[in-house]
This record gives sequence, C-alpha cells and structure tokens, in this order.
Amino acid sequence: MFNHPVFKRTGEDKGKLSMIGKGWPSASRRWCTTRKNEVKDKYLLQVPDVVSCIGIAADEAHRTKSKNLNSTKYKCRFPLIEWGITEAEALEGCRELGFFGPGSPYDHFNRVSCFCCPITSKESLRILRSNYPELWTKMLDWGGQMQGKKARFNNENTVHEWDQLFAYEESLYAHRKSA
Repeated sequence: MFNHPVFKRTGEDKGKLSMIGKGWPSASRRWCTTRKNEVKDKYLLQVPDVVSCIGIAADEAHRTKSKNLNSTKYKCRFPLIEWGITEAEALEGCRELGFFGPGSPYDHFNRVSCFCCPITSKESLRILRSNYPELWTKMLDWGGQMQGKKARFNNENTVHEWDQLFAYEESLYAHRKSA
C-alpha cells in the first residue's frame, strides 16, 4: 500500500515511475489478490503434478469463472463446491474446529477476509470499529499515510470519514437514548 513502485503502463511515459504505493485496493483494483496469487503461483510452479485446492463455497460457485482461478499452469479443484458445503457451513466448521480463537473478528463476521478489506459492507466496518479498536486504529493509521485518490478506502470514503460518520451515529443514538 505504501512502498510498491507503480510504473506507467501506456502512453508516452510507459515504463516510467508513476507513484510509490498503490493505496487501498478496490473492487476494480484488487492488487492485493494479484500479489497473493503471485506468491501462490511462484510456489506451486515448483511442485510437480500439483493440484491447487481453492476454498470457494458451493453457494459461490460463480466465482470459479474468474480467470485468476482457472490456471492453465496447474490443476485447480474446488472441494467445498464438490462436497456441497456453503460459505456459512464452512465458517461454522472452522469455528467448531477452533481455527478462530476466542475474541476473533470472525465471531462477528459472516465471511473470512482480511480485516482491512475495502470490499466489505458498511455494517462490517461499524462492527470492526466497535469491537476491535486495535484493528480500527491500525486502519486509521494506514489511512492517514495515504494521499489523494489512494486515501479513499472503498471508493466512497476515507477511513477517517467512516470514523467520523460512525462517531456521529453513536452520538445521535446516545442522545436519543438519554432523551
């Protein structure tokens, strides 16, 4: 987010440094997913006859159509789809097996993703702020390090703007409760 060099891809300045740091990812700029796939591919391409098992649930089978998930470099399987396990069932199974410790953010969320994923709901941000102040503080810190367009957390608001909105909502609720 902060120090990856970004180079111009087209035009007269193609190949020249455009900026340092990509800022928050977005639905249309999912550079974080690209980085994860690069690391995964680098490892898997060293393993002969490898099969990549990808944890997409049966109720999200449409996601397997993504070009990023249908590698021509190695075989991919989707066991949760093969076994008919939904996202909710998979998450509950992970909880039952103790994969998420007590006090985990996944006690409050219905999907597993990075806590700072900008492709999340307003309600999830509200829950994160209310229940995990240390993670919210980290997001505020990161957001404070970004400038311009890169500072927009989800193409809507900056993290600081979300924080102000949630604080305002809390003050309204407290005022109504005391009235």
